[in-house]
Amino acid sequence: GAHQQNDENQPPAERDRSGKNAPAGKHALLVRGTAQAGDDAIKVVRAVAQGLAQTGSTLESLTPPAHAATRAAIEDELTHLVSPGWVRTTPEIWFRQLPKYVQAASRRVARLRGDPERDRRLAGQVEPWSRALRALESASPEGHRDPRLAELRWAIEEFRLSLHAQE
Repeated sequence: GAHQQNDENQPPAERDRSGKNAPAGKHALLVRGTAQAGDDAIKVVRAVAQGLAQTGSTLESLTPPAHAATRAAIEDELTHLVSPGWVRTTPEIWFRQLPKYVQAASRRVARLRGDPERDRRLAGQVEPWSRALRALESASPEGHRDPRLAELRWAIEEFRLSLHAQE
């Protein structure tokens, strides 16, 4: 009857995905925003998980002893990217970029077989920065939570990505 007609006449923004009435006003915006953020986070987590699975299977194909050090370094990089609590602790701006970093690691492994010397050379350009960051994190009372060190960490990830992305 009359109630159903009111539902149909409501603007689409006032209905949830099922077509039922959604909460109105600021609360509705918060609910929709939270739901969208949750959906976005799930997409990132899925992309990271798929990338890690792909990279893991590619890493398995790297045979020791020739690739042992590189394999360990890449595994360490990935562990640092997705350390325990990464979904909660990674800043949002970088959280959305994580699939890109994981996919880059996978491409790096795929290219490694064709030119291991190139990989060693590029990794050698990143390593002093990574080593310095670890030393700074160890020396800082805030450690990994220091925003300046977090900024440096992600700058190093971008540097690594830019080097290994080159053809």
